[in-house]
Amino acid sequence: MNVLCSLIIPPSSVVHADYHETWQLVRSHGGIRILLSILEWRHHDASLCDAIRAAVCKAFLAMSTEIRIKQILSTLSITAKLTEIIKDGPAVKEKEASSAAVRDHEVFRTCVAELIQIHASPKTNARQTEAEGVSFHAASDPTVRRLEKAAIVDSTPIDYSGTELLQVVHQHLKQRGLHKTAHALTQEAGIPDHWEGNSLDKIVKVFLRQQHQNCVNPISTLPPLSLKTTHVCPRASPIARHYNFATRLFNRAINPRVNLSNRRYDASLIYSRFRLAKTMRDEDAYFQSLCLLGDGETLLMGGMDGHLMKYTISNMEKVTSDEVASSVDTGISGLRVSTDNQSVICWFSE
Repeated sequence: MNVLCSLIIPPSSVVHADYHETWQLVRSHGGIRILLSILEWRHHDASLCDAIRAAVCKAFLAMSTEIRIKQILSTLSITAKLTEIIKDGPAVKEKEASSAAVRDHEVFRTCVAELIQIHASPKTNARQTEAEGVSFHAASDPTVRRLEKAAIVDSTPIDYSGTELLQVVHQHLKQRGLHKTAHALTQEAGIPDHWEGNSLDKIVKVFLRQQHQNCVNPISTLPPLSLKTTHVCPRASPIARHYNFATRLFNRAINPRVNLSNRRYDASLIYSRFRLAKTMRDEDAYFQSLCLLGDGETLLMGGMDGHLMKYTISNMEKVTSDEVASSVDTGISGLRVSTDNQSVICWFSE
């Protein structure tokens, strides 16, 4: 990685124009996607992860001075990818991090901030720019600060008006058509019959939506949520990416050793493609074409002698044999059956 970056990132004393040819070679040989895959790779050595990512970001910063490469990175949503990565925090836990690891993470964060600023659209208005900044700072908020805020929230006493709660319940009962119950509550609790505040339905939806906002991987379609348990969207398994054969093959080309444990996924892919096979043999005919009927149980076979034969797949027995071509030199090279299985189109070859 250091060798690659030394070829891409020019020293401060060198004019960037001298590196344009190198950047174009990187782009034309798929180097941008390779760097992105290294940036998103989750199985780096934890002690080197932030250093590797920082090196990739430095390479992107250097190549972003090339207009074409900058457009490609923007098209590939580089800012969104970086924001997602920075949300995970340092690769090494704070209590286990060495001074070098802490420094690497700070360099990585600095490079991410510069890349986001560079690839911000020139048409972006002030509100969008501010939102991007808030998104980045929220993603890069140090763990210690998050713990401090959580501790403050947990230790804050929460109180509310019991009378207002009863009024909300009263309104909800009326909306549900439980007028007798609502009237009994009014008489027993001595609450007014008119309420203009939030409805119980809205309060519950806000409460559940807040739970959904706390999900690591929120999904857009949800089943009815329960009030008895805290809602959590299912988290994507890190193993799921290994089910993609193309991804495994690509990663194996980068580092063959890291994919030795994925051989079982390759074997699973191969064996899952096995299908039941049967051998058709007829000593009196040579088959040249075939077609499966809509019932899934009958097979039409076209012979080289011009005969059209029907077989039952379950036992491979010949049901019928009809001569559709008078010449023995005319073979049935193709078959097509109508959707109602009443007509057959044959192609002949001589």
